[in-house]
Amino acid sequence: VVDALENVRRLDAVFLKGLVLRTKPGLDVLASPETPSVRPPDVRQVRALIDRLASLYRTVVIDVPRTDLGIIEALEPATAIVVVVNQELPTVRRAAQIAALLRQRHGKDRLGSVVSRYDSRAEIGQDDIERVVGLPVWGVLPSDYRLALQAANQGSPLVVDNHSKLANAVRQLARKVVRSGGAGEAQAPPRKVGRLAGLF
Repeated sequence: VVDALENVRRLDAVFLKGLVLRTKPGLDVLASPETPSVRPPDVRQVRALIDRLASLYRTVVIDVPRTDLGIIEALEPATAIVVVVNQELPTVRRAAQIAALLRQRHGKDRLGSVVSRYDSRAEIGQDDIERVVGLPVWGVLPSDYRLALQAANQGSPLVVDNHSKLANAVRQLARKVVRSGGAGEAQAPPRKVGRLAGLF
């Protein structure tokens, strides 16, 4: 990511090929730096990088750390912005703060939330999350820590050759967001390039 940001003006398909990691399923990953940067990335550089990647790929997914709120300005090109939340009260409160900032900057049509590690027996339910965060829940990812950890340790997307409930939920979420911009079939007219930004 750092190399891409520093060379965004000359970031053509050939140059980018040297920066991304191609996974077996055909997913290209532009990884975060091994050592964290002392200064936050320039918003204009990030915006230019998103635009450049969107011109080279049909779909771009951006995993934004929830601590880097300065990047919110750079998400303007996104067709869908997803706030990932779990059923812990501090996380729900923080998600509500982020959602308020996103609504103020980008409106509400492109915004949704995803409940990660969902447990139907938890005190905080899906309805509570929608009410407090103020965003519709576009997907619920069931809790399967062992499977998620195994996929992370192997560096392989869990949706590959996997028929678990978690893998199916991830597939459904991806289809919904990419097909419709997340907000429903009748909204978000088709665009040449789909762009998705995920907030974590």
